[in-house]
Amino acid sequence: MSYTISELNGIKIYNLSVGKTLPQFLEEAYKKNKSLRYDEEYRNRIEVIHDFDFPTSCNQIVISDDQ
Repeated sequence: MSYTISELNGIKIYNLSVGKTLPQFLEEAYKKNKSLRYDEEYRNRIEVIHDFDFPTSCNQIVISDDQ
């Protein structure tokens, strides 16, 4: 898998920086001429989205006739 779990004082700690990156998966698949669809390690990976925000927002709400 793409992460490791350790436990300290009953608290689980997930290390997300352990696995391969997407470019590494793609390079390996290209070398082996293999689809990532069947790669179990690739399918079980975790991707973390950084800086996910909404720079603009709606300031006006219009209610329709049917609510």
